[in-house]
Amino acid sequence: YPVAPGEILSVAITDNVSPDKTRKLTTAYDHDKRLLGKSILDEYGYVMFGKVYKKDENKEKRVATVHASFGGLLMRLKSDPDQLQEFHFADQIYILIRKTTDSIA
Repeated sequence: YPVAPGEILSVAITDNVSPDKTRKLTTAYDHDKRLLGKSILDEYGYVMFGKVYKKDENKEKRVATVHASFGGLLMRLKSDPDQLQEFHFADQIYILIRKTTDSIA
């Protein structure tokens, strides 16, 4: 996903991209726009499907770390434990990325 210097990205992480959030998408066919219909996927330029493979928490320092793999592209997300409490080992997640109209001067 090409990004030029000064461009700003909007990044979201979710566990469900179905239009009504009631059904889990389990196969590649479930993501077919003809079957899925309009969804949050239409609002982003780049979407990856991945899995949480590790979660660490340092209670003394109040820092949690979530590790996820998106087909081999690894993500390490560090934050306050309260912000990452919904992430659990083996969760299937989506990362959605789009360019914003804002830019850095």
